[in-house]
Amino acid sequence: MAKPQTISRPAVAWQSAILRLTAFPPPSLELNPVGWWDETVGALSENAMEQKKTQVYTEEGEFVNGRLTMGVSRIPPRIDWVYAAPENVPSEDVQIKTLGLYIDNVAQFKTLVEKWLSSATVPPIVRLAFGTVLVQPTETSKRVNEILASYLPRMDLNDTSDFSYQINRPRKTKTKISNLTINRLSKWGILHLQSIIARLPLSEISPIRETYAALLELDISTSAEFKQPLPKGELKALFRELVTLGEEIAVSGDIA
Repeated sequence: MAKPQTISRPAVAWQSAILRLTAFPPPSLELNPVGWWDETVGALSENAMEQKKTQVYTEEGEFVNGRLTMGVSRIPPRIDWVYAAPENVPSEDVQIKTLGLYIDNVAQFKTLVEKWLSSATVPPIVRLAFGTVLVQPTETSKRVNEILASYLPRMDLNDTSDFSYQINRPRKTKTKISNLTINRLSKWGILHLQSIIARLPLSEISPIRETYAALLELDISTSAEFKQPLPKGELKALFRELVTLGEEIAVSGDIA
C-alpha cells in the first residue's frame, strides 16, 4: 500500500505504479521473441501466450515487487516490457497500487532493460521510449495541489480541482547518434479514489473513504521523424539517457 509522503522535490518522493520500455522495429521486420524472456530475466515465465488472430505474443511472471510482462506485436512490430504493481489484496482501505519508491525500482528495471538491449538477439530498433506512471499519495486535495505547485511553480493551483497539464519539451540527444531528438512528454494531474463499504443488511453503509495523490505520467521517447535503425552499440546509452531525462522531470518539475 502506498503511504502518504511529505512534500519533497527529490525523485525519492515519487512512487511508481508502472515502468515501461517500448521499442519499435522497422515496419517490415518479422519478430521471433521466443527466448527473449528466459535470456533477459534468467528464469522461465509463468505464462506464455500466442494470440494468432491479433498476432500478439506475451510472456509474464513475478519480478521483484510486482509483475513483469513482455508483449510483442507483430503487425505492426512493437515490443513492450512493462513492470507494474501487483493487484491489491482486497481491503476496506482505499489503496493506490505502487511498486514502491521510484528511485529503487527504476534502477532494477533499467538493469533488466539494458540486459535485453545488449543481447545478441535484440532486433533492429528505429524508435525507443521509456514511460512511467508516478504518484505521491496524500490525504487531501489541498495537499495534492501543494505538491504539484512545488513542481509547477508558474501554475496557480490555489482553489483548483480536476487539474490536468500536459507538455512536450524536446531536446537533442547527448549520445553519439546524430540528428536525433528526444521527446520529453509529461502529464501532471490529480488522482482521487473513493470507496463505500456496504454490508448486509444494505442499510449498514460505511462512510466514504478517500485518498488522493499527485500524478505524473512520463513518456520519454526518440522522435518518430528519425527513420533509420538506431545504432545497436548506442541502445544502452540511449535508454539510460531516456531514464535520466525522466528522473530530471521527477526531481525538477516542468523545465525546458
